[in-house]
Amino acid sequence: MPVKKAKKEKSNQSTTTSKVKLNRFYLSEKYDNDRNISFNLKRANVSKLLTFKTFVEGVEEFNKIASTLEGNSRVWFHQKGAFRGSTTPEKTGTIIERVEEANVKDENAIEFINQEKLVDIAEPKTKKVEVEEVEEFVLDDTKEEEVQVAQENNEEIVEEVVEEVSKTDEMQESEHISEQNVEATVEHVVDDFERVAQDLIIYVTDANLKRPRETELSDIHGETEYEFIPTMVKWNENSVLVYYVIRDGERESKEYSKVVAGFKGEELKNREITKHYVDRSEWSTVAYWLIGTEIVLAVACLVLLALFLLGIFQIVI
Repeated sequence: MPVKKAKKEKSNQSTTTSKVKLNRFYLSEKYDNDRNISFNLKRANVSKLLTFKTFVEGVEEFNKIASTLEGNSRVWFHQKGAFRGSTTPEKTGTIIERVEEANVKDENAIEFINQEKLVDIAEPKTKKVEVEEVEEFVLDDTKEEEVQVAQENNEEIVEEVVEEVSKTDEMQESEHISEQNVEATVEHVVDDFERVAQDLIIYVTDANLKRPRETELSDIHGETEYEFIPTMVKWNENSVLVYYVIRDGERESKEYSKVVAGFKGEELKNREITKHYVDRSEWSTVAYWLIGTEIVLAVACLVLLALFLLGIFQIVI
């Protein structure tokens, strides 16, 4: 093949090149509020976003989708706001094998394949300097134009990748903000629902006409627009303790309790006083004489015992 020395000029000859369709995918890592990692897989110009728990699952899904598409497919890996390389379905098998063999954690997977050079890394762009006349050795004018077209295509792909990932990041941020707003709204609604249940006014039908122990669950009601469900009732002396919940469709509040008073008082029954008459008999005079004699004898015995102990009185046998 002849080599010629030529002057670099802009070619006026129009060349026709057919571009092969390239299906672009982007696999990026994402952390939630608890620092749990997940991976988002997105295809260019497709709004649907697929989320996976592990890096390997995301790569395998890329292979699965790419096998059903026409043309070439390539996935760009995105980590910490920067691209860490790209690859084709033919090379992903090696990536998965190396990651699993090294037992790499998901949060380090993209960094690992970048450091191990398992992905294609684009060379940094150099500043273009226009030179009016440069002498260089070229193989052929057509080859030079093909190289220029390839460089332009690569630059166009990189720009589209940056734009697509920016849209993806904005979409993720918007989804995250929307999720936070929805959670805040749900919490606010739940708080209001629980507050209604807690501040509910409870009453018993015709409480002033019945006693606490005559109260049944069907007699208990609550002043609320929601469904009121009494769950248990405990009777006290002058009141009842009611346990209840409120329900709105599938929502149900916590169980609360309240005391309900104002019942009919216990009636005091009139007690009949019964008198029992017992016949009393008076002691006779003989009984009094017998008791008096016993007392005199007892005193005499005590006196004699005292004299005996003092030696004044002796018993002679």
